[in-house]
Amino acid sequence: MKDKKVSDQDFLYSTARIRALENEICSNEQAGLLAEAKGEAELRRMLSEIGLEGDNLFCAIDERLQAAYDLVTELAGSDVFDVLRYPYDAHNLKSMIKADIRNTVPDHLFIHFGTVSVACLQELWQNQDFTPFPLHMAEAIQAAIDAYARTKDPQLIDIVLDQACYQDMLAKAENAQIPFLVDAIKTKIDLTNLLTVLRLLRMKNEQINAAYVKEHLLVGGMLSKEQLVLLFDGGKEALFGFLAIGEYPILSQINQEASLAVFERAVDDEYMRYIRDHTKYVAFGAPVLYAYLVARETEAKNFRILIASVKNGISPAEIKERLRCSYV
Repeated sequence: MKDKKVSDQDFLYSTARIRALENEICSNEQAGLLAEAKGEAELRRMLSEIGLEGDNLFCAIDERLQAAYDLVTELAGSDVFDVLRYPYDAHNLKSMIKADIRNTVPDHLFIHFGTVSVACLQELWQNQDFTPFPLHMAEAIQAAIDAYARTKDPQLIDIVLDQACYQDMLAKAENAQIPFLVDAIKTKIDLTNLLTVLRLLRMKNEQINAAYVKEHLLVGGMLSKEQLVLLFDGGKEALFGFLAIGEYPILSQINQEASLAVFERAVDDEYMRYIRDHTKYVAFGAPVLYAYLVARETEAKNFRILIASVKNGISPAEIKERLRCSYV
């Protein structure tokens, strides 16, 4: 069954509300100042000035992000933006499967932003009833368990569920018939696959062949698996030659020998650039709400980086290198 088509006209009021709230998002400039904090006490004080406070700052970050999801769901009157919550469902399912294999308790691994609550997940697992999950993830659970049983490779659990997760994200966007949302998810798939190709190039050995690469790639992007395998076969020269064309300007500027951490940040920044370029001057519509949630996700990631880095005595310059670009 197809979801109700979502029209940009449905978001006239919500767009105005979200545009006002964008001013509260931690900006690049503010994040840079937070990186200069001289110790945890000063960082706490500075964070409180922008509305983030509490005994446990990581819990405060989660509450801030949860409030953003709750608000957007309320304003939208639709669950279409659950596409951004599906990766949390996938994460929780991976944790549950691995814990079941190891006969351990995974409670500390769960993230509470999924479409299926953690409490419900545990009950569903006991009853082996996965119908509340999006279709592809529900069907992938047994496939992930079987893949592990066949190979004893826990990485295959991640691969199977990640592939299913993005299929569900794309299906949700296509059913809502929001072109921007479809393109944004396809772009996310492409960027994730390009990072996978680079990671596999760094690991390259006789076991990593075309079939191995294909198995690790997501489906549904604008770049086909065949194109991506050709980039892998051509080595770093082919990959960076492709990036130099200009489709992904931030990635094209990264030194070939940079660490994977640098590329991971560049992929995040490239996605933010894409979102910002396609939504910043949109008058109204679903793209504005989607961008707001991506912005809040990035803000939460930056807060976590700041808190952990300052606690561990990382220099301000190094912290700034780790921070992701903000929407504002």
